[in-house]
Amino acid sequence: MTQSKVVIGTESWLDENVLDREVFPDNYLCYRKDRNSHGGGVFILVHESIVSKEMPIETENVENVWCELSLGNGERLAVGAFYRPPGTQPNVLSSLSEIVSTIRCAKIIIGGDFNLPAINWKANNRRTGAGGELYNEFFSLMDLCSLEQHVIEPTRDDKTGHILDLLLSNTPDMISNTQVITGISDHKVVVADVNLANTNVGRSKPRKVFLYNKADYDSMSAALDSYFPTFETLAEELSIEDLWRVFKNKITELTNCFVPSAMLTSKRARDKPWVSRQLRSLIQKKRRAFLKYRRTQLAAHLAKLSELTAHVKTSIHTAKQQYFQAFEERVKNNPKEFWRYVRSNAKSDISVPPLNHDDSVVQSDTDKAQLLNSFFYSVFNPPAQRDVSFDAPFVTNEMPPITLQVEGIRKLLNELDVSKATGPDNISP
Repeated sequence: MTQSKVVIGTESWLDENVLDREVFPDNYLCYRKDRNSHGGGVFILVHESIVSKEMPIETENVENVWCELSLGNGERLAVGAFYRPPGTQPNVLSSLSEIVSTIRCAKIIIGGDFNLPAINWKANNRRTGAGGELYNEFFSLMDLCSLEQHVIEPTRDDKTGHILDLLLSNTPDMISNTQVITGISDHKVVVADVNLANTNVGRSKPRKVFLYNKADYDSMSAALDSYFPTFETLAEELSIEDLWRVFKNKITELTNCFVPSAMLTSKRARDKPWVSRQLRSLIQKKRRAFLKYRRTQLAAHLAKLSELTAHVKTSIHTAKQQYFQAFEERVKNNPKEFWRYVRSNAKSDISVPPLNHDDSVVQSDTDKAQLLNSFFYSVFNPPAQRDVSFDAPFVTNEMPPITLQVEGIRKLLNELDVSKATGPDNISP
């Protein structure tokens, strides 16, 4: 524990009569929720070098405690400790799902004893051998909150080989080197590295998207026709490169003028492909119902929450079924559907993460490319400075000049796939 910055613990068996300093090191801040009866209890220890604060999440039937860590780059990490005693009803996991859905931090880590022995986490689908309402609730939690489980070695110190102590996160490439080591009880200790500096948040930045299906192409064509005489005059004066820049700027100007646009954002970059806008709206509606019930504790609000919870589960099940039933046909017609599914199930971001350089973090794509280029250049020897002569045969015939015709250019333009993304010039086909 002396080397760990954050420690998550369950079954602390503490009560209000036990002070933090009697049990835990002085250089750690302790966030705990005691059962104040026999057994149970959860806690989180955070080293004093990390800025942290408690997240006030009150639930009567769930043993959990949360704290928020402030990272150096302005991001926030929510850390939760959770304990599900054996024999507890499935609604405990449903309540945990509601809690996680209310958290606004970009990164989330949950650790604790879930007591779910029937899951074979080493199997390819990571769900072999599990069934029943309890496990369905757990898988619903993982799907709704985009969580990944990182422990694949047994955590119970007996011959059962059960994995009871789990480590979940919504940013899989944040967790690495997960190990299970001998502990001080019949449970082993899960140890993992959390890479906070070089982790993608999992949230896409807002970007401008043009709605070409709503464009006013007649007005755009008329504007181009009226501009053409000016363009012809410029063609007599400017170089081909300058003329191209003028044309590009005009196209960009007309696109901004006659093509509506919207800012595309994504709160969860890892949303499953079957999660539609309507389903996401329904999940948010359930979240609001949970917050209302937590605030009022009224039976009517609990009934509404239960109704929405059942509706969300049914909707998710139906959406997944419909998605996979039509998946094969969609892939045949549109290969992008396959890669969309692959990206949604990837365990880590395929982009280049931020890079450490001279005690700073390089974030932008241009700076990362320049840094990698400088590194690759540094590991190769400079080219030898010597004259190179070629005995090439003399060619008497010359290639005829290239002739560009309007019909040929029109044919190439008509063959462009309008569904493709823009190129380096940011002009859509």
